[in-house]
Amino acid sequence: MLIRNAAPANLRGARPGDAAAIARMANALNRHEAWSPRRFSAAIVRRDAFGRRRAFSVPVALAARR
Repeated sequence: MLIRNAAPANLRGARPGDAAAIARMANALNRHEAWSPRRFSAAIVRRDAFGRRRAFSVPVALAARR
């Protein structure tokens, strides 16, 4: 699908250093959906996205430099 007027971006897999930002975004979504706002912490994201028994993976979009 082509999205017109969208900024170019590069995708990469999340890294453990992204865990705090991922947790903040997940908690913001939880607040928006009226769910518990503190369900995720950086430690939980690191455990569940990067640990031995991974529960999920996360793509990260970075704005492409022009």
